[in-house]
Amino acid sequence: MTMLSLSCRTYPMPNLRQTSPLAESTVRDSIVRLDTWGDVSCFGFPVGVTGQACPEWLSAEEHDRSKRIEPVAARGRFLVARCALRVLLADLLGRRPQEVRIDISLAGKPFLPGHPLHFSLSHCGDWGAVAISTSHEVGIDIEAPRKLRYPSRFDQRLPNIPDLDLLARWTLAESALKSLGLGVHAIGGLVVADQIDVETLLAHGKMKSRARPLDFLPCPTYSAAVALRTDIETVFEAVGNATTLLPSGLASYPTC
Repeated sequence: MTMLSLSCRTYPMPNLRQTSPLAESTVRDSIVRLDTWGDVSCFGFPVGVTGQACPEWLSAEEHDRSKRIEPVAARGRFLVARCALRVLLADLLGRRPQEVRIDISLAGKPFLPGHPLHFSLSHCGDWGAVAISTSHEVGIDIEAPRKLRYPSRFDQRLPNIPDLDLLARWTLAESALKSLGLGVHAIGGLVVADQIDVETLLAHGKMKSRARPLDFLPCPTYSAAVALRTDIETVFEAVGNATTLLPSGLASYPTC
């Protein structure tokens, strides 16, 4: 199965010993555009930064959640990933990062209240990724290379997708579940409905999602996938000047 392929520039890793709060420009400069798929745009960035990560940008719920994350390094990656997400959304909406409000649906999926702009965030190890769409619920997942302790258990739960290893199949499945607003507990209910070239149509009951592998070129050993929900579609309506800012906001990030 062919992966999405792009040329890649040298990728700058921020100072891993930084202890002061990250500047907005530092976060923005670390983000690169990975690929576009229809109206879905994917971005990658490093999260392996120690110290405070613009804590004033985040909600009380995010701070409470971060306090339960151990070890401290993992907590820092969680916070940096959410700061990068806010920088992206702020640029697309013409706001400051601290003005971007993110709520959580009853199903646990983050969303922008009052803005039909769909997004998904994933981070693993030292890297993070975001997918943004103006018309479909979207999901993204990245996984660091590692040896699974019980591979047969994962293999039995995952849909059978030829020519992909276990982690690649997992990223396809998890990105599809995210686009459907479902958690990983629902992974056993996913079935392959169709395959066309690099795309896999996955279904969970009456819900359907198109997923495809994504080359995570900042760190090519990672497995990554992006998915969009196809059984429903929403139309992006102008909220203020959001629609006019969207193309320039996307174009401002360098391509990896």
